[in-house]
Parts: sequence; C-alpha cells; structure tokens
Amino acid sequence: MIYAIARVARPATTDGAALAGGGIFTGGEPLSEQGRLTASDFSSIFLQNWHEFFRWSNVDAVYLSVWRGLQSVSRGLGVIVGWMERHALALVVVLAAAVFALVRWVVPGVQTGLPLSAEPHAPVLLIGAVAGAAIALLLASFVSGAKGKIPLWPCVLIVGALCVAGLMVANPWLRLGLLEAAALLTIVRVWIAARSKAAKLTYLAVVLISAGSLVASELLYSAQDQAWSRALLLTSIFVKLAAVPLFFWLLSLADELPALVLGLIIAVVDMAAFAEFTISVQLIPSALTPQPILLYAAAATSFLAALLMLTQRSLKRLLVLSTVEDVGFLLLGVFSLNVLGFNGALAAAFTHALAKALLFICLSGPEADGALDGEQTGLATRYPVATFGFLFGMLAMLGIPPTMGFIGRWRLYETAVQIGWPLAAVFILSSIFALIAYVLALTRVWWGPEYVPNPPSSPPHQTREPFLLQAVIVALVVLIVAAGVWPDALQMLLGGRP
Repeated sequence: MIYAIARVARPATTDGAALAGGGIFTGGEPLSEQGRLTASDFSSIFLQNWHEFFRWSNVDAVYLSVWRGLQSVSRGLGVIVGWMERHALALVVVLAAAVFALVRWVVPGVQTGLPLSAEPHAPVLLIGAVAGAAIALLLASFVSGAKGKIPLWPCVLIVGALCVAGLMVANPWLRLGLLEAAALLTIVRVWIAARSKAAKLTYLAVVLISAGSLVASELLYSAQDQAWSRALLLTSIFVKLAAVPLFFWLLSLADELPALVLGLIIAVVDMAAFAEFTISVQLIPSALTPQPILLYAAAATSFLAALLMLTQRSLKRLLVLSTVEDVGFLLLGVFSLNVLGFNGALAAAFTHALAKALLFICLSGPEADGALDGEQTGLATRYPVATFGFLFGMLAMLGIPPTMGFIGRWRLYETAVQIGWPLAAVFILSSIFALIAYVLALTRVWWGPEYVPNPPSSPPHQTREPFLLQAVIVALVVLIVAAGVWPDALQMLLGGRP
C-alpha cells in the first residue's frame, strides 16, 4: 500500500533492466548511490507521503506543546511570586489579615458542639519523627562547615529539645509555650544567617503573627462560641505552614538561609506546629468547616507550588516549594473529616519531617563547598552519598514505595477520591508535576558530567564527604525505607502496639 501511494505521488522511472525483470524493485523511487533501498530511504518515502497524517497524529509533538505551555505558565506564575517575594514583609501582614477576615466573617464555620476529644495529645509517631529529624540535623551541624562565628549546633539542640518536650507534655499552655519558644529561638538564627534585612523582618513577622494568633485563639476559646478561636487558629496555621496565599514568604528565605537552617525550620519547627494544629482542631472542630473551601485551599496550595517547581533550577528553592506542595496534602488529611485522611496526614507528616531533614542535609555538604552556586552539574561524582540520600528523600516525599511516604500518600489519594474526583485530579496532577521537577533536578544537577568552568586553571579536586555526614544520610535512608517496608516495627519501637 505504501509503495502504491508513493507511485501515485511520484511517477515511476524505470529502465530496461527493471522492465526485463532484473535490478532492484523500489516502488518507482530512485535509488541512492548505494544501489539499494536503505532504511533511511524507506523512511523518507514514508514520511513524505504520510506527512499530513503524522502532523496530526504526532503524539510527541502534542506532549512537547503541553510541556512548553506548562513551562510558560510556570514562568509567568514565577514572575508574580517573585514580585511577592520582594514585598514579602508587607504582603505577609496584609494577607494574614485578609485570611483572618475571610474565615471570621465571609466564610464562618459551622458550630459542631462538643470537642472531638476531651484530652487530645500529639501522636507518638510524629513526636518520634520530629525528634529523629532534630537529632539528624544536630549531627550534621557538627560537620556542616557552615561559616560564621556562632555555631549552628546549639540552636539545633535547644530548638529540637523544646519542640519534642512541647509535644510530649499534656498541659496545653505549657505545650504552647515550649513550641512557640522554639519558633522564637529560630528568629535569632535567621537574624544571624540571613543576608538581607527584609528576609529577617519577614521571618520575624511570620513567627510573631502565627504565635500571636495561636495564643489569642487559646485565650478566646469557648466551647459555646468558637468563631474567634477558629479564625485565629486557621490564620496561625496558614501563615506558619506557608499555605496559599502565603506560600511566598518561605520561598523568599530559600536563597537567604543555609540548608540546615531551612531544614530546622521546615522539618522540626513546622512539623511540631502541624502536630499542635492536629491537637487544636480536636478542641475546635468548627475549624474544619466549611469543608469544601478548606479542601480546595489545600488543593490550591499543592497545585501552585508543584507548578512553580517545573521551572525551578535552585535546589533549595525546589525543596521549599516541595514543602509547600506537601503541606497541601497534610491539610487535605486534616480537613477531610475522616479517619483515613487524618491517619494519612500523620503518616505523611512523619515522612515530611525525616525526608526534609534528609534532603537538606544532603545539600549541606555541596553548599559548604560552594557547589550549589551557578549552573553546577555532576555533583554525584563528588558527593555520591549525598546523591544517594537525595534520591531516597525525593522518593519518600513523592510517596513512592518502598519508602514510608507511600503509606501516607496512598491514604490521602484514597481520601481525595472518596471526596470527589475533581479534588483528586488536582492532587494527582500536583504529584505528577512534583515528580517531573524532582527528576529534572536529579538529572540536571546531580547526574551527568561534572561542570568545570576553567579546566586549565582549575584542576579537578576530590571532595571527601565527612564520615559523620555520610552516616547520618545512610541512617535516615534506612529508617525511611524500613518504616515503609515494616511500619509495625516502627510502632513497636516507639512504644505502641502494631
């Protein structure tokens, strides 16, 4: 059929040998210099005569068009977010006030009566994860090589101890005091490490607004009228976890702070704040209403962060956006109002604490050597253990088995499907975008040939990763994988029943 179409399209040229039955049959096409119809000749014939068909059925072209469109949207969104980062201090104050007014008067909650639990407490699993992340960051801070007169490890030690102690105590005011003291202490470290005054003031505003809102929520709590307490609690958690529309403040700190400081804030302080939120909503169940608006706010948080990840080149900014993307999943589990979603959120928070600590620890070595500056590639040749840890950290954050992340993510996917397919589709797309962004980062920065800007004047040097840093990375990977393969063992290790 192909030869027939080709003959109609181009009149055949024959010679005596072909008419006599000798020579080579080509379907009427002229032979190349090789004297035979090669595969490339055949492909050219096929492509020439089926050009219109391939133009309309070229799936690769469709995929590339979609990809270019996504990148364009991501870059456009990045321009807007970049402007928000430059005005982060003012926007944090304005948008926090807007969120409070919205949840207090525009979309008030539904009074549901008695608290969901008389004596809520922090989950043991999450306490263990926060403690594990703090210990890992503490050990990494001993050998991080971070510059500065004041070492990082005392701050990590005190902040981690305050967060773990706060989650373990039963008294609500003591718990609140310890957790907010830990958050306030990180202000000191941010003030030391951040380069710009704007970043310092932005983080100060975030901590003061979130802490003040949470304290006011406790002071104004009333079982009969939860309106004020609910509005303040939601404002506090949206600000603290950098949920939509306040996700830009955390991104503005990515280039200002060392990787280990970001890890301390995200893996320890923020996950302790999330644990406190899961306790507070049991006392103020109206904070989980109106459910549809809160659920789609969580979905928007994940989707916008994942979309921004697609055009992100900086590894620290990528991890910050990945944090915000995962926060949307955590809020989905809490706002879902069902046991499956709540348990999925706790498992995901456990993964978040350990995996984010792992990922930022993996960046600390290259960052100390200046290897994250500029268009660096081939980091795996100099930091093989960090590359190994980054790979498993990203798999855990994406919820890919056999890591612990799978246990939380599949429960949250199931929860979203039970609520409705439109919501599930948003979260699934968010995960797909995050997967693409992580794979691009892995192949562009970690894998491939090493980037050497001036080969003659800058001979390559071998970088040896500190043994303690390697041990911490391997230990976290083993814990994340072991928890995914045998989750019951983790429960027994933390003192609970499988």
